[in-house]
Amino acid sequence: MKPPGNLGDHKLEDVVKLFKNIPLTLPNYNKKVDHCFHCHVFLKQCIQLMHSSGIINYPDADAIVNGELKSQAKKNGQAILLGKNAYMLNKSKVSS
Repeated sequence: MKPPGNLGDHKLEDVVKLFKNIPLTLPNYNKKVDHCFHCHVFLKQCIQLMHSSGIINYPDADAIVNGELKSQAKKNGQAILLGKNAYMLNKSKVSS
């Protein structure tokens, strides 16, 4: 498995092209989970596209966005709001 941040044989331009095609609207399949379009919806679509394109190997975008990233945001939110820059990233529990 590729380590996080490693695009392997892909180029940054490949990723940018994928992201440019993501509509900034709520997908029909997501309406039961996310009731309106927010940045986490876009992030999930980015993860899904990169996975389906073979750029990354993270099949469960929901686990990353709604689980791990939401947990990190809650832990670090107050420090970020206060401008303390005290937030920390931990090794992913989703990836190996």
